[in-house]
Order: sequence, then C-alpha cells, then structure tokens
Amino acid sequence: MKENSFLKTEVFGYFQLVEKVIGAFGVDPEKARGEKQLYWTIYQGKTPIWFRLNYIKYFKEYFIQVTAPIMRMPEENKEAFSKQLISLNATLVGAAFTENKGTVYISTSREFIDLDFEEACNLVSRVLNYTRFYNHAKQNGLLNWPPYVAQNSSRPGPSSLS
Repeated sequence: MKENSFLKTEVFGYFQLVEKVIGAFGVDPEKARGEKQLYWTIYQGKTPIWFRLNYIKYFKEYFIQVTAPIMRMPEENKEAFSKQLISLNATLVGAAFTENKGTVYISTSREFIDLDFEEACNLVSRVLNYTRFYNHAKQNGLLNWPPYVAQNSSRPGPSSLS
C-alpha cells in the first residue's frame, strides 16, 4: 500500500471506519487485513467473515460488503433449494442469501455515504448472528443443508470470534 497517496484519499476514511469496526469486535484489524488491499477476514468459529471495500462504477460510490459462506449448494434438488433460500430471504433483515460458484453466502452491503460507526457495527452483527444461527441449525439437524467446507483460500485470517 502506498501509504502517502492512500492517506489523502476519501477511501482512507472508509478504510479507517472498517478497521475501527473490526477492532470493536475484539479483533486486531492489522492481522485481519487480506492479501489484497481493502479486504479483511475475521472468523465466527471456523467460518470466515469477509469484509470488502468496493467501488461500484455504476453508482459512483464506495460500498462495504460483509459476507460469510454458509454452505455448498446441494448437487440434487438445486431448484427447490434455491426457492427455499429465496423464501428465507424474506425473513432476513438487512442481509440476504447469495450464491456464487456453488457456495451459498449470507451477505450484506451498504454505501459508505452517511455510514456511521454504529450502523457499520450493525452490518457486521447481522452477518455474524445469521451465520451463528444457520451454523447452529445445521449442526443440530434442524436444516438438511450441505456443510460449507473451506477450500484452499488465498484469504486467510488469523482472527477469531466465538
């Protein structure tokens, strides 16, 4: 990271907010930083929680995205499973199930405009709480969903939450 030029950008304020939020969850933000700039990883048990600061050209704005893998998409009955996820999305507040390359995630995002510390913490709390809930439900046989098995990821993170 080119420290001098980066410190002078609007993104640096967003970077500082994300790191302050990560710190509020008891995690050292420097240790949570990813290999790529503007990425961080913390853990809910064994489940990674990924933070990404993202510029979306269409909106001409920066967004924060907080995402956690929940499970692999099942090989059988994909259509019925997808309909179940869509139905569950209607019950979630401020987060949604998403799917990418065969993995199902809980995800939330929001533009940085007028985002304050408390609301940023709430974004993270939603993903952590839904991750905790769905992992608990899977482990106790309340859901017949395939587990998420971490692949060799280039986004390791040393930090953990319980």
